[in-house]
Amino acid sequence: MKRIICFIGICLGWILTSLGQGNGKGFNFFASAGIYEGNRYHATYYNGNNEDINIRRVLGNSILKNQIDRSVSEKNGIILDEKGIILDELPASMHYNWSFSLNLGAAYRLNEEFSLIATVGQVKLTAHSQAVFTYHKGVSGNQTADYLMYDLVGKENRNFLEIGMRYRQISDNRFRWFWEVTAQLNSVKVENADLVVEGNSYTMIDYYGGATYDPTIDQTFIDPMLGGVGFGGCTTLGLSMQINDWAALEPFAQLQYIRIRLSEPYRFKPNYLIGVRINVSDMLFAGKR
Repeated sequence: MKRIICFIGICLGWILTSLGQGNGKGFNFFASAGIYEGNRYHATYYNGNNEDINIRRVLGNSILKNQIDRSVSEKNGIILDEKGIILDELPASMHYNWSFSLNLGAAYRLNEEFSLIATVGQVKLTAHSQAVFTYHKGVSGNQTADYLMYDLVGKENRNFLEIGMRYRQISDNRFRWFWEVTAQLNSVKVENADLVVEGNSYTMIDYYGGATYDPTIDQTFIDPMLGGVGFGGCTTLGLSMQINDWAALEPFAQLQYIRIRLSEPYRFKPNYLIGVRINVSDMLFAGKR
């Protein structure tokens, strides 16, 4: 999907460049970087309580469960009974960490105010929360607390393609505000979904076609395609600070109201991007400085 988005972006750039001639028309290139926050609703997909990502694949595996109990006992200096640690509660909600986002784009100027705009972008997100475990003391007199908390971590890769319209204020001032409205096509690929116990990661994804993982035998490894294609709309508001005749620095904030192919039912939820872009006009290449 990433290659398809890049190819579409290059094609759009070539088409728009060929159209930009005279009467204030022309072409702008821009690159931006920022921080992105995904919605908690989508992050909860990684809480270990659905068909795709299930904590029982770890705790229900006797080999992995023995490894976990042994590491918990050694690292915490406690003596566990034969049941070891017991899952008490999965998080009802998880959250995404703020993540770095990179975007490239192009705009075809219809006139001094309005432009057609196309952007491609990518962000790698990490979802995080903790599951609660209990344990029974193996010997009398052990005063260690009877609950423990361990991380649930999910990682995903999101790609975006956005096409829409841009308005920029006409002003003699070097500071001009702008507004963009775009339609978005997005693609999500789940990379990891792990239970992390005492520094050791255990995957909650079914990589063996329903078979129980056994490190002592050869098993067919299957990489399931978790995620998919979604869509939605975006609105961006920013300030264009003119550096010279052909370049501007543009801090901006974007609201994405989109459907991500995670967390059924697939609902539209807000996601947020704050960043800054460098916007370069085709006047640079024409030598109009």
